[in-house]
Formats: sequence, C-alpha cells, structure tokens
Amino acid sequence: MSVDHPSPEQQLAQQQLLSILPYMLGFGWIAMIPISYLFITPVFSDDIGVQIGATIGIVIAIGIVDVVFLKIMTENLKNGNLENGNWVSSEGVESGPDVADDWYVAYESKNGDAPKVVGIYEENYGVEIGDGAIPIEFYIRKWGVPEGYGTTDFEKQFEQSSEVSENEDGYTPGDSILE
Repeated sequence: MSVDHPSPEQQLAQQQLLSILPYMLGFGWIAMIPISYLFITPVFSDDIGVQIGATIGIVIAIGIVDVVFLKIMTENLKNGNLENGNWVSSEGVESGPDVADDWYVAYESKNGDAPKVVGIYEENYGVEIGDGAIPIEFYIRKWGVPEGYGTTDFEKQFEQSSEVSENEDGYTPGDSILE
C-alpha cells in the first residue's frame, strides 16, 4: 500500500495543531489544580498539608505527562506518521477509518513476517495493523496457521485446503471456498 505525503492543506492543519496544542495542554494542566485540590485530594486526607502536597504531586505528574505527550505528537506529525487521518505503522501499513477493507492483499512486511494475530473474531483473525482484521481463510492460505491458533474447525478446513491453493496462481478474496 502506498502512502502519499500530506497535502499542503494537511500540512497547514498539522502546523496549526502543533501551535495550539501547548495552549490546550497548558489550560488543562492549570485547570487540574483546583480540580485536584477540591475533588481528588480530600479522599487522601483531611489534613490541609497533605491535600496541598497531594495536589502538587498530581499537578506535577500531569505536567510531565503533558510534556511527554506534546513531544510524541510533535515527532509523529513531523515524521509523517499521521497521514490522511490514518496512522502509518513502521511497516508502512495504514491504520484508521479510511483504510481499504482489503489492505492485507498487498501487505508485505519489511522482515517478511505475517501480521501478528491477537484474536479470532467470527471469520477473521484480529491483528494490530491495517483495519485490524484479516479473513482467516486468506491468512492461512498466504502465511499459514499463526502460532497458537488453528484449533477451530473453521481454521482446520483452510489448513487442509491450503495444499490445493499452493498449486494455484494466487488467492484473492473472491476465491473463497465458502462461496
């Protein structure tokens, strides 16, 4: 899947976000001072000294998180990891609402590995990239059975039929044995 560079409008939007993000985070950080003191710290203690100390600790922790978040967002936007409203992984695979449903057909990992499977959802393997799902049939035919999987009857039928597909030119989602 090719990844286009952001358009000038998208670059301007990213620059505008980077320019206002510190103010938004700063406002949230300042707003946390009274919120922490009035609502959070009374749970810890009735002693005013402990409440002030806890408020200071909470506000410092939130400030550190804000600074780290700001640095991460700045790097991601500058490195082009966020493009066209989608996240682009280090493997060059987009994730997000605008990703094509059949992104996995053209997927090629830099190191040749298959996408890591994190679960089974109906007739799909859940993966951590793309739109998060690859049909089980396609996955098994292209990369084989993932480690720790292949025990369901649904998976086994494709494992057995994958021997036939190795002799064919290739697999496309329309070639399903289920249809």
